[in-house]
Amino acid sequence: MAKICKLCDSASQLQKSHAIPDSIFRRIFRANSGKAILLKTGAGDIQYTNDSLATPQLCSKCERLINENYEKYSIDILRGGRGSASETSNGITFSGIDVNKLRMFFIAIFWRAANSTHTTYSGAVMPVEFYHKDVNKILRKAILTNTPVPSSTISIKIQRLVDRSGGFDMKILKSIIITPFHRPYGAQKKVSVCFVMEGFLITLIMPGLSFAARKHENLINRNSNIVVAEFFDIFDDQALKDALLIFYDKAITGQSKIQKS
Repeated sequence: MAKICKLCDSASQLQKSHAIPDSIFRRIFRANSGKAILLKTGAGDIQYTNDSLATPQLCSKCERLINENYEKYSIDILRGGRGSASETSNGITFSGIDVNKLRMFFIAIFWRAANSTHTTYSGAVMPVEFYHKDVNKILRKAILTNTPVPSSTISIKIQRLVDRSGGFDMKILKSIIITPFHRPYGAQKKVSVCFVMEGFLITLIMPGLSFAARKHENLINRNSNIVVAEFFDIFDDQALKDALLIFYDKAITGQSKIQKS
């Protein structure tokens, strides 16, 4: 039965759509006997699943549009297969890339999660003023037409997760997906939605930071061809720490060997 595609707004046979790309799940499935590890901040358990969190959402044409315009290109960047990636003591610098495509990739993930009926994506929320201004529609049109979303609307930060204590190596961190969760950001208590995939913490800040504030934060600059993903220790973030300790206790050791204080 034909239904309305949430992106192009036309009647069509909807596909099984993925907010977090299916290719990320497939890679984890291959490495983990057909299962992925899903973590939700604030939850008391971990979830092993072969469900890639798909819901009927987009038509086949729009699925191809997102895959060809944003997903494949950006995942190649994150995996070091496009542009140049160099590591320093502070993080990883991606250069020679289309930064706006990468920004729009993260915005498309957020938009699809925010419009998904899958309960796992309930943490993908927008600030109240976005609903009053119908920013959801603005984002939809931007994704559809590959139009840049201003940093004043959504500011985005990317950080490479590390564990300097040595409890979680990069292979483990890349195998974990933390589904979108929201929390206040900064002194103005802006809304931020965060998620983890491919060993990166992605943070979308809404409304975006002012120009002056953006100068003092390591945000993705859509007018640049360089992105710096600074190293971020998982134990410097209480939400990540709590979620990963649950994973460590139940999936790796069966008991806690890391202090939770």
